[in-house]
Amino acid sequence: MRKALTNERVRHVNRIKGLLFAQGVSGYEPLRRDQRTRLEALRTGDGRPLPAHLKAQVGRELDRLELLIEQIKAVEAERDAMLAAAPVGTAHFADCKQPAPAMLLGLKGIGPEFAAVLWSEGLSRDAARLGYYDRRIAFWPRSLNSCGPALAHIEARVERTGEHPLTEVGRHTAEAFGYVKSSVALQRVDIQRRLPRWIEGWSDRVTGQLLQIDENDLRVAAQAVERNLVVVTSDPDFTRVIAPAVPELRIQLV
Repeated sequence: MRKALTNERVRHVNRIKGLLFAQGVSGYEPLRRDQRTRLEALRTGDGRPLPAHLKAQVGRELDRLELLIEQIKAVEAERDAMLAAAPVGTAHFADCKQPAPAMLLGLKGIGPEFAAVLWSEGLSRDAARLGYYDRRIAFWPRSLNSCGPALAHIEARVERTGEHPLTEVGRHTAEAFGYVKSSVALQRVDIQRRLPRWIEGWSDRVTGQLLQIDENDLRVAAQAVERNLVVVTSDPDFTRVIAPAVPELRIQLV
């Protein structure tokens, strides 16, 4: 839920900046606390006050943005409450004297959002239900009978992510991104009609339903195509939408 809200927040921020940039205005930050005061003081590129209809449109975008910010805070509060309410001595942390989420937050590289995912999707469950993950990605140890080994195992896995440096984004990545995006559009979207600016608004030309992919999905696919990598994901939209349009893309669902 938080990811969807933050993605929507980014879209509204970009829309506000785009509206203002078309009038020669740059440097306006919609997320600042004084955004409405600064909006009143803005001038177009040639020194004129902002048109009334543009100012009203930006104001409506700011209203939506403020609502999203409050919703994100509410979701984060619910997440923190869930972590704080976790019982002591559950699942793989039977011998621990603190709730597992609290100890996860003490590990380097783990923040509240990642800790919530680890706890809700895995560590709060019993060993039998975690067997699938144990076989597929070798993340969970088969036997954790004390607090120390549990945390040590997770911390070691997090530290190993540093062995895989982030891939750089360059000219070839941009070319691959354009190829992936155009391939998806040609196969799934009615290109005779005007496409929404953001891919999150693209709809299937047959069903009329949203494709439910975003720019980040396309970026991951583009880097995989560029470097001949395999995308390991639990997101079925990769195989449903992107893979059929990009035959050279290799995907492994987990």
